[in-house]
Amino acid sequence: MRFFFLVTSLLLAASPLYANPFLGKWHVTKVETPNTYFGEIKYPKHFELTQQNGQLSGQYHDQYGYECDFSLIELINAGNELLLIGCGVTKHANSWMPVHKVKLINDRLVGKVITHSTQFTWYAEAIKPNSR
Repeated sequence: MRFFFLVTSLLLAASPLYANPFLGKWHVTKVETPNTYFGEIKYPKHFELTQQNGQLSGQYHDQYGYECDFSLIELINAGNELLLIGCGVTKHANSWMPVHKVKLINDRLVGKVITHSTQFTWYAEAIKPNSR
């Protein structure tokens, strides 16, 4: 019985069905902004999400060339969505840190960015291993 449990556990761990689809390198290809957007809110141009010892981590590169690690990365909705909180600090203490709520749709990441009163959407495609 132990052998069966061990073999089953190993097969499940190696199965691509249980791989986290959010992991990898991503490039933002499109950003939809509302008419009231003035270009001050950071959004990722490209980023990488990795997992080590069960913990998600990620590096973020915004449209202004700034880069750092995400402050928070959390799977939500039974692993079907990803919650990302940008890195660094806001320009002012009264400003709200943007929150990215991300979902995988048709092999692309779709991110909804929410801050104090502005919401916009970005779309990202996986970067193939031989590019960049």
